[in-house]
Amino acid sequence: MIGEIENAMVKSLDAASKAGVLGYAYRDCESLPADIDERLIKKVPRYPAAWVTFASLRTLQQMKGGSAKVEASFAVIVAAENLRNERATRQGGSESEVGSYQMFQDAAGLLAGQTFGLPIEGLELGGVTPVTSPTGSERLSLFKVALTTRFVFSPTMPAHVAELADFETFFVAWDLPPHGDTDATSLITLETT
Repeated sequence: MIGEIENAMVKSLDAASKAGVLGYAYRDCESLPADIDERLIKKVPRYPAAWVTFASLRTLQQMKGGSAKVEASFAVIVAAENLRNERATRQGGSESEVGSYQMFQDAAGLLAGQTFGLPIEGLELGGVTPVTSPTGSERLSLFKVALTTRFVFSPTMPAHVAELADFETFFVAWDLPPHGDTDATSLITLETT
């Protein structure tokens, strides 16, 4: 479910960008790359940009069968760059230059309340915080938009694990050095309740 939610968030942001409803277009919109700091330092991303990532999962209520009602947190990182100055990076310049303030407002507005047709509660805005750029550049402004949702999480067990028997007996065979001794074995049975 986590991946489905993250992918739906990316798809929603990207679709709004491509439809022209934002007044600007993302030049980079995807799941947050693992090497984002390195990319920012090397100036690989193109701006404006938006990246989505899963942040945390918290159990709210245990349910039967190992399932639980959970709260999942996600983050959208928006990034704007303006070569003029720091203020223009945050507030934008002319109509064709978007600032990071407008970008985080748009991301929150597009995603808050959305379920994407998934069995989740609508996304709720958890807050917006600035993100320190690893480049140290005042021409790059990043903000994190935190969003949360709740749903029933059902852990799954890999298919082959279900085929394993309970661990009740442990058999050990030792190979002893050749001194005329025979190999030794032990069969250990664990107490079960």
